[in-house]
Amino acid sequence: MARILVVDGSILDRKRAAAILQAAGHTVVEAASAAEARRLLGRPGQHFHLLVTELHLPDMDGLEFIRAVKADPAGAGLPILVVTPLQAREVVIQTILAGAEHMVTKPYAGETLLRRATEILTSYSLTRNEGETRITWSLEEVLRRESKRAARTGQPLSVLVLRGPAGAGRLAAEAVLRRVRLRETDLVIPIDDGIAILLPDTDAAGAQAVAERLRRGAAEAPSALPGQEGPAGFGALAMGVATLPEDGRDAEALLWLAVRRARPMVAP
Repeated sequence: MARILVVDGSILDRKRAAAILQAAGHTVVEAASAAEARRLLGRPGQHFHLLVTELHLPDMDGLEFIRAVKADPAGAGLPILVVTPLQAREVVIQTILAGAEHMVTKPYAGETLLRRATEILTSYSLTRNEGETRITWSLEEVLRRESKRAARTGQPLSVLVLRGPAGAGRLAAEAVLRRVRLRETDLVIPIDDGIAILLPDTDAAGAQAVAERLRRGAAEAPSALPGQEGPAGFGALAMGVATLPEDGRDAEALLWLAVRRARPMVAP
């Protein structure tokens, strides 16, 4: 499992986040300030897979802390999850631009924090092998956990896959997602040339409703992606949906069924 650094000046909030992550099997190291966190990040041989931090720290502005971590070679590649009270939209944008991958709003359900941490860790653990998607243990674990939870609660689970042309599929899919709001409980996981969206407690009809929103988002998307020349390839995006239990109870097989069912979303 992952090694996670949790930074929060509030001992109660810090201990709660640590307990949630430790219960999932992760190793957690705590820091009460930005200075302490930076000392831990700078120790020789010290390695973390994720940084979870408050924006309101006792000794440093949270945005400045994030920028300092990203500017330091020891933390440049470290993914960051911000856990903080509700912020104005401008602050959220500044936080993402500073280098954070995601933000969870306090107060939060333990499951929400764990889902977001899992999503980030899974994203960073995916690797490519000769142009094909190779799913590492972390994504497999997410799929297994979600299918077990669905079976235990008797609730459905849907997987929705967006894929596109090689080299632009993931960028195009992410651009569409920025125009479509998902639930806090939905998990977005990168795969080769696209993304997979895990939709807990969502049946086939609910998944198709999400798919329709994505179609509209693709239709309204700009003709080109920022920083790229030429068409964004939205018309070539393909989408597939599979649902547990109708399509089986093996979550990994569910993912590949959704991939096989992928059809173009928008006419080129």
